Amino acid sequence: MTKRQLQPAPLVAPQQSTCRHCREPINLNARICYHCGQHQSLWFNAFRFANTISVLLLIVSIFQLILASSERADATDALKKAQLALDKVTLAEGRALAAQKDVVDVAEAVIQIAGILPHATGYGAGLTDSTRAILKSQSSFLNKKLIEFKKASGK
Repeated sequence: MTKRQLQPAPLVAPQQSTCRHCREPINLNARICYHCGQHQSLWFNAFRFANTISVLLLIVSIFQLILASSERADATDALKKAQLALDKVTLAEGRALAAQKDVVDVAEAVIQIAGILPHATGYGAGLTDSTRAILKSQSSFLNKKLIEFKKASGK
């Protein structure tokens, strides 16, 4: 407590009151104490620091805007990477489906050949002209697929 706060309030004339801050006598209707310069309204004193608070809030808002902009840029980069990864996966899926179709085609050719071979004796004896044509067609198909595979795999 200050020395002024410890002192008793001076006697006040009927048209006077005491200052809320320095406790000096002032006019009853005075808004500002002429001794200490403080406003007598509690609300006015509370809003005295409004400018400082507003500036601090503005600084915090600008800082948050900068952080949000940085995070948005990071999110945009992540989105581009995700879209690139999705494109790669889509391409790989297409290749896998094409490879699956090729495997099914080769399997069908092998099954036909496997069904014909038990009837063959020696070097093709016992085969009819139609089964020989099927074997030749399927053999040619398998050779074509083998060449495509070697080109695709770089061998």
